[in-house]
Amino acid sequence: MSDLKIAVVVGSTRPGRKGRAVAEWVLARAGGRPGARYELVDLLDFPLPLLDEPMSAKATGADGYTHDHTRAWAAKVAEYDGFVFVTPEYNHSLSGTLKNALDFLYEEWNNKAAAVVSYGAAGGVRAAEHLRGILSELQVAHVQQQLGFSAFTDFVDYRTPEAALAPTDIQRAFADTMFAQLETWAGALRSVRAAAATAAGPQDTERGDKRAEDTRRATPWAVMATFDVKEGCEEEWSRLVQDVIDEMRHEKTFISTSMCRRPDEPGKFLLFEVWADRAEFFATQVNREYRRPLMERLPELTRSPVVFDEWTEIRADHAVHVRR
Repeated sequence: MSDLKIAVVVGSTRPGRKGRAVAEWVLARAGGRPGARYELVDLLDFPLPLLDEPMSAKATGADGYTHDHTRAWAAKVAEYDGFVFVTPEYNHSLSGTLKNALDFLYEEWNNKAAAVVSYGAAGGVRAAEHLRGILSELQVAHVQQQLGFSAFTDFVDYRTPEAALAPTDIQRAFADTMFAQLETWAGALRSVRAAAATAAGPQDTERGDKRAEDTRRATPWAVMATFDVKEGCEEEWSRLVQDVIDEMRHEKTFISTSMCRRPDEPGKFLLFEVWADRAEFFATQVNREYRRPLMERLPELTRSPVVFDEWTEIRADHAVHVRR
């Protein structure tokens, strides 16, 4: 089996950042480990804007990406079996740049392993804890051992551009433990991904895991989208959505839809779609040409990214009117 491929991700892009020096120390410390190859991935080399995909990666998968910068970032992340995330602590959390880069993708992170290296006034521990919660949602297994570097004791001249990392012997030992844990989990999860790919086969959308797909098809499946529309854009948004509804009513797997508006907040809308086939929806429906005008305008019409939720229908009722 080939060596594990692990990215050391520099999670800060601001001028004067210390993250690059920390990441380079991590990379040097990991050099020469048998069975694993560590590489530096600097977010400065992937200038992602604030999340600008009209739909979440969890809802659409890779087929739903609409921008070249998203596809380039996804291709890079997909190369790796595991990650060491190097993050500063800003206002009790991780950097906005790293959070944004994580949010762009979903399936490229799934069933992989990660370790956390943080730095800051308190060693970046609060950033590390926030990052762990995000990784859990992305189905990334984060290992127990982490490194936290103090701005006061683990750097020389921290406040200057020439600041240098000065780790202690115990931190070097912790780093070796972290690498061992990361490689163990990255190897185990590579086997999990390989087994899933074998079960799915080369034509995933046609065959896939038949038992799981049959379960999904046993009852109707629904997607709920929540929109926060900018003031003055409600009429255009409504027209574009209703154009989509008028077209999708003719789809063979379409069951029903509801378009709702919150009475006390005129800019808040909800679109609830019910479909007979979940796999067909993600493979075909999200990429229908008639959805494109809406998707292209959403970043300009909404205050924030659309929020999507999946639901499985248990029961649906309609009024029965009896004539007397």
